Amino acid sequence: MMKLAVIFESSPFDRKGLFNAVHNRVKHLLATGECTIDVFCVHSRDNAFTRRVRHTPDVPFVDEAVVDDIRYRLLWYRFSILDNLLLEKLHVRPWLFRRFVESHVDLLKGYDAVIAHSFCGGLFALEAHQRFGIPYYVTWHGSDVHTHPWRVPVILEDTRAVMESARCNFFVSRALLDASERITSANDVLPVSSGDTGGAQAHNRVAPFVHDDTVSGVSSVCKEVLYNGVSEDFVKYSPERRAAVRERYGLSAEDKVVAFVGNLVTVKNVLSLPAIFAQVSSRFVEVSGSLSDSCTRSARLKFWIVGDGKLRTQLETACLESLTRHCEDRSPSRHCEDQSPSRHCEDRSPSRHCEDRTPLRHCEERIPSRHCEERSDVAISFFGNQPSPAMPDIMNCIDVLVLPSLNEGLPLVCAEALACGVRAVGSDVGGIAEVIGSDNVVPLGDSFVNGMAEKVVAALVGQSPSQPLPADISWARTAALELAALKSL
Repeated sequence: MMKLAVIFESSPFDRKGLFNAVHNRVKHLLATGECTIDVFCVHSRDNAFTRRVRHTPDVPFVDEAVVDDIRYRLLWYRFSILDNLLLEKLHVRPWLFRRFVESHVDLLKGYDAVIAHSFCGGLFALEAHQRFGIPYYVTWHGSDVHTHPWRVPVILEDTRAVMESARCNFFVSRALLDASERITSANDVLPVSSGDTGGAQAHNRVAPFVHDDTVSGVSSVCKEVLYNGVSEDFVKYSPERRAAVRERYGLSAEDKVVAFVGNLVTVKNVLSLPAIFAQVSSRFVEVSGSLSDSCTRSARLKFWIVGDGKLRTQLETACLESLTRHCEDRSPSRHCEDQSPSRHCEDRSPSRHCEDRTPLRHCEERIPSRHCEERSDVAISFFGNQPSPAMPDIMNCIDVLVLPSLNEGLPLVCAEALACGVRAVGSDVGGIAEVIGSDNVVPLGDSFVNGMAEKVVAALVGQSPSQPLPADISWARTAALELAALKSL
C-alpha cells in the first residue's frame, strides 16, 4: 500500500473551490483502498491589522481540522508585510516564507510520493524532492498558471522549476495545459527580476531545471489533463423537491433565476454583471412576449449574486445604478425613491437580515418595491458567502448560471450547475467551454454583454441545446487515473 502526502494552501474553515477539489480528490483516492494519505494544509495567519487590510476572516488557530473524517494537519505561517513588499515591489523571493518552507519540509520525509496542488504545494514538493529524492506530482488549477507567473518574474521562474522536476503535472483542463506551454517552452527567456542579482539572494534562489532532451522549443515536461469531478451532493432534484426548496427561498413557480456564483474579484469579471442582467431583462420581455407558452410569458426574472470579495461594494453600487437606469428607461415618469447606494447596500447585507428570513427573501422584498414600483420582475439579490451544504439547494433554485470570467482553469461551479440540471452560459476563456460546450460561450470583446444576454435568454425560454455533464468530469475517473500514475512509480 502506498504512503502518500498531499500538500496545498487553502482553508478548511472557508471551504471553496480549491479546498473542495483537493478534499474530493483525497476522498476518492482513499476509497480505492490502495493508499494511505496524510494531508497537510498550509494556512496564513493574520493579526488584526492584516486581517483588516486583506479582508481575511478570523479563524481558529488549531493544529488540525477534520472534514468528512479526513484529517488536515495545519501548517501556519505569518503573513509578512516585508515578504509582500519584497515580492510585489522588488520582485525578490519572500525570505520569511522560504524559511517557513525549509523549516517544515521534513514533515514530507518518508513518503512514497508527494501530491501537491498549485504553486505553494509545489514549492514544498520541490524542496522535499531536492532534499530527500521523493517523487512528486502537481495539479495546477488555474490562476497558478494563467495569472500569477506573469505578475512577478520570480514566480514564473519557480513555477517552471516546480513543473520541470515533477514526475507529472496534472492540469484541470486542456486549455490550462496549453497555457502552461508558455511557461515550460525552452525558447521562452525568463525575465530578470530586479533586486535578485547576486549575493545571499542568489544563493537562496530555487534553480530551475532545464531538461537536456528538450527539442525545438517543445518542453519534455510530463503533462496530463486530469479533470476535477463534482460532489455527489450536486444532483438534479425531483420537481416536487425543487419546488419546495424554491418556495423556501421565496420563489414562486413563475420566477426565473439567473445567477452568478463565485468570488467577487476582478478575474471573474463581475463588474460586467449589471450590464448583462439589464440586457437579459430587456431581451426576455421582448422574446417571452412572442411565445405561446403562458408560463414563460408570465415569468418574473430574479438575479442572484452568490459569493463575496473585494469588489462587492463596487458591484452593489453598479447594480443599483443599473436598476435605476432600467426603471427610468421603462417608466420615465416614475423614478425610484430613496436610491442612496450606502443605504441600499446596508439593507441588503446578509448580516442584517430580519429574523426568520433568508438573505434572498430579505433582498427581494426590498429592492423591487423601493427601487421601481412598476418593475416587480427585476430584482438583484446578494447572498454573500454561503456554507457548502447550502449550495446544492441554491443550485437547484437557479435556471441559468452565468460566468463572465476573464480567465478560468476548470470552473467547478459550472459542472455543479450542470449536475443539478441548470443551464450555464460563460465567456470563451480557459476551460469553460470544456464544461458547458462551445455553443454556450461568448468571446470577450465589445459585443460580449449582448452575446451573453442573447444566450441566457435563449436558455431561459428553452431555445438552447441541452447541456449534459461531460463524462470526463468524474471524481471516480480522476482517482483511477491519478492512482495509475502513482503506481507507475
